[in-house]
Amino acid sequence: MQSTKICLFWTFWDYYLQAATLFLTMYAAIERYLLVFHRQCIMKNKLFFHYIPLGFVCCYSFGIYLYFIPLFSCKPNYSYDLAAFVCGGPCYLNAFVQNIYDTIIDIMLPTCVLLVFNLLMIGRVIRYKRKVSPSTRVSNILKKSRRMILQLLAISLMTLLNWTPWIFIILVHDFYDPSFGEQFITIFLHYLPYFTSFASPFLALINLPEIREEFKKVMRQLMTTLHILNSTQLDLESSSMELIFLSGNYPNLYGLGLFDIQQETVLRLFTDEILLTNTIKNQMVSVAIGINTNEIRSSINNGNPLIFTHIFTIFNNLRYLSFGPSCLWYQRLSFNEFLTVASSTLLELHVCLSYFDDCLYLLDGRFNQLHTFCVDLKYILSSGLTISKELKKNIISHIPQLERFTFNIRSLIHYHNQIDLTSNKDIQYTLMDFKDDHIISCVDYSSVSEEGHCHIYSYPYRSKYYNNITNNFPGGLFQCVSKVSFFDERPFEHEFFLRIARSFPLLKKLTLINKKPQNNKGYRTSKNDNQALSIVNYRHLIQLHLTKAH
Repeated sequence: MQSTKICLFWTFWDYYLQAATLFLTMYAAIERYLLVFHRQCIMKNKLFFHYIPLGFVCCYSFGIYLYFIPLFSCKPNYSYDLAAFVCGGPCYLNAFVQNIYDTIIDIMLPTCVLLVFNLLMIGRVIRYKRKVSPSTRVSNILKKSRRMILQLLAISLMTLLNWTPWIFIILVHDFYDPSFGEQFITIFLHYLPYFTSFASPFLALINLPEIREEFKKVMRQLMTTLHILNSTQLDLESSSMELIFLSGNYPNLYGLGLFDIQQETVLRLFTDEILLTNTIKNQMVSVAIGINTNEIRSSINNGNPLIFTHIFTIFNNLRYLSFGPSCLWYQRLSFNEFLTVASSTLLELHVCLSYFDDCLYLLDGRFNQLHTFCVDLKYILSSGLTISKELKKNIISHIPQLERFTFNIRSLIHYHNQIDLTSNKDIQYTLMDFKDDHIISCVDYSSVSEEGHCHIYSYPYRSKYYNNITNNFPGGLFQCVSKVSFFDERPFEHEFFLRIARSFPLLKKLTLINKKPQNNKGYRTSKNDNQALSIVNYRHLIQLHLTKAH
């Protein structure tokens, strides 16, 4: 007796809530259509079009299943099975008239009405979109109700997909073959209405812009992770480093780039066995590390040499290394305390050093397979602007197997009232021994500070920056340069800026130091009229610093 009451209660609420959900979805489809295309009519007669239908739908579903389940007289031999799905079903399903009525009125009717009004809605919207001059009122309603229309349409279509197979099988079951689809109903169809109720809130939420953005973000992260898992090269910033390393094993990963990263973070990474597994360490052949101190010196003494040493201790098969692309003086490598650094696999090395002795330290044979060495060197002591002898003595003679020498060197002297000053022609003459290289030189003298500046470099230019450009700039094309600075005691005229725009097509950061006003500012005079100067366009410029600018 106790199990019968439980089954009656359970079955009643289960069938009533499913039917009420179907009727309410049908009612929502009708009211959605009326609100869009007959809004004035429904707003004037809310009682007839809104409140009465809503009350009828709720009361009818409750009343009909109150009769079908608790009040319906079952056959004496009928008993509920507490262990079966919905206790084996209510007994009215065995009564032909009640079963047919329930199928047609409570399932087929709302499903068909739902289908009709959804098709009407879709058809009228498509026809409306094709109109040459659509109604402004309907257009505004569609824009305002777009989210509601999409939400209800998604819920309606899901409801139709759930109930249409049920209707087909029940009709065949009642009128043709009582055994038709029994296994399919038991395994699948009984659970479809529950899925509709479960999924409806999610279909409504997915149309909210905040939810859509979050969903897109999750999908992008998933796709990024899947892409990374199959990547051979990873370029990471410190903010995403740990998350990505913990996401997988990366069996195809052979290259690693760590950029905008602090010294402390790099050292922690290299000592963490969880983040860097032995598999990653052994399979890595290319590493690039860009230390960023945000112009604040690290609390770790000799941090960069320590990191440099750790790299060769951890990555046993390293062939390519780029270390410290930022060449601020306090970030450069300097081996004041000689460390144990060696590798028999390294083929290419890019590094920023402080002193020439540091360069010789790395080229003493400890990297016996090295064939490419790119170095940004801060200091080379020289007796004058002409440094070709120093290049031959201090570099070429130390590396007899050197096949190609690419360089970018600046020198400075104080000439103190000297009369016989080195010219650019003199510099070019001393560089004649470098026959296999195209070498550019530029010489400037400052009468105020009594300083001489010489800049010589291999062309094509490989660095990402070009500092202290003067009016003697020789020109050329510098496709790698993104950061430039100007300085001169003479004014920069319009033609100078045109040359800069042509020479540095990818210029992003520009610093200008010049207190002298232009001689031909704003226009130039021709024989016949005043001709305005053309606009100089730096297409990629994102930072402009004007210091002591006129």
